Amino acid sequence: MITVNEALSKIEDKVSILNSICLPIHQVYGLILAENTISKIDQPPFNSSAMDGYAVAKEGLNKENTLFKLVGLSKAGDDISNVYLNKGECVRVFTGSAVPKGCHKVVIQEKVKINDATIEIPEGIDEGANIRLKGEQYKKGDTLLFKGQKLNPAAIGLLASSGISKVNVIPSPKVSLIITGNELTELGKPLQSGKIYESNSYMLEAALKEMPVQIIDKIKLKDNLLHTKKSIAKALEKSDIIILSGGISVGDFDFVGEALKQLKVETVFYKVKQKPGKPIFYGKYKTKEIFALPGNPASALTSFYIYVLPAIRKKMGFMDIYLQKKPFKLTHHLLGNKSDRTTFLKAKYVKNNIEILGAQSSAMLKTYALSNALAILSPNSEDLKKGDHIEAYILPTEYTLI
Repeated sequence: MITVNEALSKIEDKVSILNSICLPIHQVYGLILAENTISKIDQPPFNSSAMDGYAVAKEGLNKENTLFKLVGLSKAGDDISNVYLNKGECVRVFTGSAVPKGCHKVVIQEKVKINDATIEIPEGIDEGANIRLKGEQYKKGDTLLFKGQKLNPAAIGLLASSGISKVNVIPSPKVSLIITGNELTELGKPLQSGKIYESNSYMLEAALKEMPVQIIDKIKLKDNLLHTKKSIAKALEKSDIIILSGGISVGDFDFVGEALKQLKVETVFYKVKQKPGKPIFYGKYKTKEIFALPGNPASALTSFYIYVLPAIRKKMGFMDIYLQKKPFKLTHHLLGNKSDRTTFLKAKYVKNNIEILGAQSSAMLKTYALSNALAILSPNSEDLKKGDHIEAYILPTEYTLI
C-alpha cells in the first residue's frame, strides 16, 4: 500500500498524453493547443475608425483647420481603398469602418457641428485620435497562441479573427464507465429488500462533464467474472480511459481485480493509504488508463477528484492537473488524525474560513452535496484549534455554494 503522494507521482509518470489531431475551431473549446498558432493577417487588416464620427484630412478649409467639406461616407464593410482625402475634406465614418488614405484623425460625432455640406470640429484634437491602425493588435506572422494553452472563448475568437479555421489540439479522451454490483437497482424500478438505487454512474457522469471528455459507454453489470471481463475487454478496444466502480475489494463477489489480471492490465498501484477510498486501483493497458474506484459513493467521488481528474487532465495535455489547493482557517476545533492514512474531509469554506462537515462516512453523499472543498488531514497529525490552518482542495466551480 502506497501513500497519496506516491500514488500521485505514479499518475504523473505513467499517464500518456493523447496524440494531437486537427479540429475545426468550433470543436476545440476547453482543449489544449498542440502547437503555436501563427496569424495569417494583420489585425486590424486596415486602418479603421474606433468611433462613429468623421475622418478628416490633416488640413482644413480655414487657418484653424477646423472646417471641412463632407465628400463621402464609409460604412463598416465598405471598400474605400481608392479614396484619398485632400486638403479640407472629410468622410463620415462608423465604428469599425475603414478610414480613407490621407485621414489625419477621427472626430467623434458628438463634437462635430454640421452645416449643410461642411462640418466644424473643435481645436486641439490629437493626430491619430480614434483610429485603429492596421496591425496594431497583431501582425501577419505573429504568434497568437502558444503550445500548451487552453482554448477559452477569447482564444477561439482570436483564432477566428485571424482567419484560422482549424488547429492542432490534444483531443478529448474517450471514456467508458462500468458500474458493478448485485445490490444495485435502476432508477424507476421498485426497490426490493436488500437492494439500493444505483447512483455512482450518474454521479461520475456528472463529474466527467466538468471536463471536455467523450463518454462513449455507460455499462452496468452484476457481480460476474465472465461478464466483467468481457465488458472491460470491449471497453479497452475503444476507450482511452476506463473508470470502474465497485468490485475492486477482496470479497467473494468482487471480480474486477481478477478480470483486470486476466486481461493483462498492468497494475500501477492498488490500495492507497487514505480515507475514504483505500481500495483504489490504477492500471495501464498500452496507452490506456484504467481506474477501479470503490463502490461506496463518497469514496468513489473523492478518488475521482484526487486521482482520475488529474489523470484526465494529464492525458489532455494540461500542465496544471490538480484541483486548486490552499490553506483555510478552521472555524472550530478538529481532532487530529491518529492513523497512518491521509484523510479527506468533506468541508465548506466561505472566503478564508472552513468548516468540516458531519457525516464523513464513505457511503454518505448528503454532506458531499453541501461541500465545496475537501480538507486534507495528514497522517499522525495533532489536534487543530479554531483559527488553525488546514489545507483543502477546492472542488470545481460547479460546487460553488450560494
